[in-house]
Amino acid sequence: ESCLSLAQLGSLADLCLSPGDICRLPPKTGPCEALIPRFFYNPASRTCESFIYGGCQGNGNNFRTLPECQRACRKRGKGTKHVNLLTWAGQLSELGQPEN
Repeated sequence: ESCLSLAQLGSLADLCLSPGDICRLPPKTGPCEALIPRFFYNPASRTCESFIYGGCQGNGNNFRTLPECQRACRKRGKGTKHVNLLTWAGQLSELGQPEN
C-alpha cells in the first residue's frame, strides 16, 4: 500500500525494495554528466565506497555521505524498513517506517 502511494509520486522503481536489496544494487552513474561525489554500499567488500554520480537516473544505493551509507546499509533486518528514493532533482531522501 505505501509502495503504491509512493510510486504515484513519480519516484523510482526501487522504492519497494528492502534495505538489504537497495544496498545490493550496483553503483549507477546515470547518463547525466555532472561529477557529484557519492557513496554506495559494496556487498562484496562489505563497505561503503565512493563513486561519481552524474546527477540523474541513479538508484537507491547512492548516498551523499559515508556515514549516511553506513547507517542505511548496516541496519539491514533490524526491525525498521528504510526506503531510499532519488527525487527528480537528484537529491537523496530517506523515509523510515517501523514494521508491524
